[in-house]
Amino acid sequence: MPVTEAFAGLAATLLCGDQLLFSTIFLLIITSLVILASSDYFHQFILPVFILGLSPLFFLYHPPWSPIDILLASGEVVIFTILTFKFRSLGSGDWEFLLMVILTLGWYNTALVTFLACASSFPAFRLTRIPLMPGLALGMGATLIWLKETGALP
Repeated sequence: MPVTEAFAGLAATLLCGDQLLFSTIFLLIITSLVILASSDYFHQFILPVFILGLSPLFFLYHPPWSPIDILLASGEVVIFTILTFKFRSLGSGDWEFLLMVILTLGWYNTALVTFLACASSFPAFRLTRIPLMPGLALGMGATLIWLKETGALP
C-alpha cells in the first residue's frame, strides 16, 4: 500500500532530518516494523527475514553491556522463552522480534518496548484477542523516537 510507504518515509525524514544515510537506515527499520505489524495482524504470521530489517540498529546504537546488563538481558530472554514455549502467550515471531530488540537496543529499551506494547494493546485486547506484534512495532517506534530525542541515536 502506498500509504504505508509514504508514512514510513515521512517518519524517517522527521526522525533523521537531512542526513541521507541515517534516513535510509530509519526508512528500512520503520518499513520493517510496518510490514511485521501488518503481516501479524492480518495473517498471524511473521517471516523472520523481515526481522532482519532491524539489523542496521547494530551500527547505530551500542547499549551498555556490563555484567549486570548481561544478567538482566538473560533474564528477559528466559522470561520471553517461558511465555513463548510453556504458556503460549507469545508467538514465535514475537519471541524472535524481542530477541532482536534485546541484541540491538539492550535490556532496558526492550523492557520499555514491551511495556509500551502491552499498554497500547490492552484496550483492544479487552474487546477481542489481537496479535502483540502491532503493539511491539508501535513500542519500538516510540522507543526509537525517544532514543533519537535524547541523543542516544545519531
